[in-house]
Amino acid sequence: MKYLLLFLFLLLNFAYAFTEYKPGRIIIKLKSQHSSALSNTSTSELSAYLNKSIGDYSYKNLISDKLLANHRNNTNSLFAAGSSVKNNLSRIYLIEFSANIDAEMLSKKLSSFGDVEYAEPDYIRSINYIPNDTLLYEQDYLVNTETYEAWAYLEDSGLLEDYLSRDILVGIVDTGIDRDHIEFKDVLYQNTGEMGTDDNGNDKTSNGIDDDSNGFVDDWQGWDFVSGTSESGEDNDPSPGHPHGTHVGGVISAINNNIAGIAGIGINMKLLPVKIGFDSQFSTSVANSYDGILYAAMRGADIINCSWGGSNASKAEQDVIKAAMSLGSLVIAAAGNDASHRPQHPASIDGVISVAASDYTDKYASFTNYDESVDVSAPGFMVLSTVPNNGYAKWNGTSMASPVAAAVAGWLKRRFRDKSPEDLGDMLQSSTRRIDFLNSYRPGLMGTGVVSTFKALTDSNFQLLKIQDHSFLNQFGEDIFRFGDTINLNLSIKNQLDPLQGVTLLSYETFMEYLDILDDNSKLGDFSENETKYFANTLKFVVKEEDAYDRLVTITLVFNAEDGYKEYKSLSFIINPTYLTFNRNDIMATFNSRGNIAYNDYSANTQGVGFEYKGSSSLLFEGAFMAAVPGKLSDVARNSIGNSQNRSFTPQVVLNKNENAEFSEGNASFYSESDSLTLGIDVIQHIIQPTDPSLKNVIFCSYDIINKDSAFTDSLFAGIFMDWDIGSGGQNNQTRYSDIYSAAIAENMEDPELPICAAVLLDQTDKANFYAINNPGGDSTFSIYDGFSRVEKWYALSSGIEREKSDTLDASFVLSAGPITMKELDTVRVSFAYIAAESMESLEESIKNAKNKYTQYLGDNIYYNRGPAEAYIQSIFPNPVSDKATIDIFVKSGAENNDYSLSIYDYNGRKIIDIFDGNIKLSGLHRFNFNMQNYSQGTYIVQLNNNEEILSSEILQVMR
Repeated sequence: MKYLLLFLFLLLNFAYAFTEYKPGRIIIKLKSQHSSALSNTSTSELSAYLNKSIGDYSYKNLISDKLLANHRNNTNSLFAAGSSVKNNLSRIYLIEFSANIDAEMLSKKLSSFGDVEYAEPDYIRSINYIPNDTLLYEQDYLVNTETYEAWAYLEDSGLLEDYLSRDILVGIVDTGIDRDHIEFKDVLYQNTGEMGTDDNGNDKTSNGIDDDSNGFVDDWQGWDFVSGTSESGEDNDPSPGHPHGTHVGGVISAINNNIAGIAGIGINMKLLPVKIGFDSQFSTSVANSYDGILYAAMRGADIINCSWGGSNASKAEQDVIKAAMSLGSLVIAAAGNDASHRPQHPASIDGVISVAASDYTDKYASFTNYDESVDVSAPGFMVLSTVPNNGYAKWNGTSMASPVAAAVAGWLKRRFRDKSPEDLGDMLQSSTRRIDFLNSYRPGLMGTGVVSTFKALTDSNFQLLKIQDHSFLNQFGEDIFRFGDTINLNLSIKNQLDPLQGVTLLSYETFMEYLDILDDNSKLGDFSENETKYFANTLKFVVKEEDAYDRLVTITLVFNAEDGYKEYKSLSFIINPTYLTFNRNDIMATFNSRGNIAYNDYSANTQGVGFEYKGSSSLLFEGAFMAAVPGKLSDVARNSIGNSQNRSFTPQVVLNKNENAEFSEGNASFYSESDSLTLGIDVIQHIIQPTDPSLKNVIFCSYDIINKDSAFTDSLFAGIFMDWDIGSGGQNNQTRYSDIYSAAIAENMEDPELPICAAVLLDQTDKANFYAINNPGGDSTFSIYDGFSRVEKWYALSSGIEREKSDTLDASFVLSAGPITMKELDTVRVSFAYIAAESMESLEESIKNAKNKYTQYLGDNIYYNRGPAEAYIQSIFPNPVSDKATIDIFVKSGAENNDYSLSIYDYNGRKIIDIFDGNIKLSGLHRFNFNMQNYSQGTYIVQLNNNEEILSSEILQVMR
């Protein structure tokens, strides 16, 4: 089990450490409609924080000024009531700075300010193709999309000429297009307002004048937002850097019937090149995509294709796409090539059509992402299309699948001229060929099916059910699901298109491993057009798997209607999470199974509630356990880069919780392996949240540290790092040490209405260490905005009461005990009380109560030797145990014929079972059986004694 958990958390560590954003850049959206809150001369809390935290910075509108001006003046009929959308974009800013501070962490801090609607890093976006050098001149995707049948239908029905007369403009927001390719003659966009001769007889395409007054000079053929040859960084020549955009354009509208090359699905759809790729033919990154999307929409693009993306969600991107849709553009984007069950952005944004890749057999391509956010699939395997210099190539990728879907959407727009982007997207999903039966391992994760040009042009009845909202809740109304819990599914379902009769719902677990299905079907009834229905406790499941931690479980939902409509949807949730929230008194706080407090997913901080007092926002940005000896450190605090945490500890017993009238109790254990840089220790974490009125604002937490490392015998320092954010961004905070109480205190010095918080050292108080940290640095202290290094952590842990008070700014502290001398296999306890209060007087009273009463909850301080003595506990199995278990005792030669006692104690030190008490006459292995069936779930201590001497102790976990 230990190694399975180690593998799991190594995988999680990789996922959390992976970042895709640009350093020194933050995107921020203000609630007010002006930028004064960001000004360096402003007196706002936000500018004061920025000046103090990151020093010099500059800011500008995220969207270019000329686009914003044009956007505000747009009179598009779809935009008549869209002033709020227009104002949205003018409130989004890009902040640039040189300070060495992680952008994601800074974004999270800024999000708590009252002036800020959201803050986020400037996420990196990359194109989604997989190069393949095989040149085969077959367009299999025309077969899979039933495009030949569609063309034949249009020809036979006499509709072809009429449809082709309906101009469709597709914005190719990509790496540029080779305008000289033979396949693009007469299908590329031309802005007539920038063509012809001006009043001075000069060619408008190059006269250096913005003839059509749209803010872009000479943009007769599109625009390049990432020019390497212009001082402004942009120009009017969207010629390709990487050939990617040329390949994408050919799929949509390579010329038909020109006795050369290939035929685009869209037949004469106009292509608007918008270059957001760099000039290098080898660069796969894109930039200024926000400007690119908005520009294409304002040029009148019916469809905008985005064959690129990234793993991080961007609210700014969502705002820009909302504006593009309000201008009449349907955005279609690649689902990503990570072969992973995860969304890509912007494809997963509401209203965007996310396109996964299928192969020539309609099965999922090996590289494609699959996810609940995927809307449709399209051929993306060995797709033949154009490359620069009149070339052709077959490429793989969702980059290739996306333009296939865009072309089919263009045909729908030709057929239904007055439909909104939302309606076109729904109809595109409705008119696919269903492929779930071919993709049994991906039901509901590949969209509704493979796009079909024929069905898009011939279907008379468009039907589509969408899950508007859903929730999974356990029997207690919580969204935490552990072994034995009953899970209820609540659904809000909307019928997007034509009416449906007699809808039923069937469900099953996709991989049938972790759940027992109680109710697997339900009758949903009839749905009229645009009708939404809510269904409470629609389906029920029970978690049957005990050892699958942080496991993503997927449920497949199958909707059936009387007329043959069938739709697969998938929903996912986590079972057996390794973190829990405690909320039995005035504090609500999250702990995990490796020593973190507040959140389980620094620095996104979405898994957990943080540390709240009486319904406040979270007061704690990060809390982490640390232990060190000279040269070795084990911790789960932020790392030396700052954008992720160290993961020295691996869970051994996942955090569990028991409750009675007096308290909530949590138990977990974790370990780190000994190496040249890391301690070899086991840590048993015990959490108590009392209901005693005198302790209503207190949580106790003890850490029993077991030395498994023969490399050290003294100078252990163990404690906690806590970065408090009391008020917006943690500004105006001060951390300080109270020698009277052995307490580290955090307070907002400007707002007395905010809570005051403290961590109190309860054991080893004669060995207290404290270090107050200025997070941005300054005043002869190190900064943790640029990361928290090993040297800095050791110094803060081990320097005594080195820095008793921080400045008034964003601050944190380290509170520890040490140096502690420990022989190998010794155990020592270090325990704390975490407290919040409304005033200093109340806080001091709570500290006194906590120090007076903690032993009745945590027991007496533990400091004992665990062997190897004359006799010792060799093993307990199984551990954790639900009822019967076995203990093996080993007695060394020469230690026989002594009196020994073997007993089990609860965590407060009360003996509950005597397993053996008497003389052991033989050396060697001795086996004893016992039963814990009648004892509650929790943590116990198994102890072997010789008379009054403790020879060996082990932790026993009871879990059911």
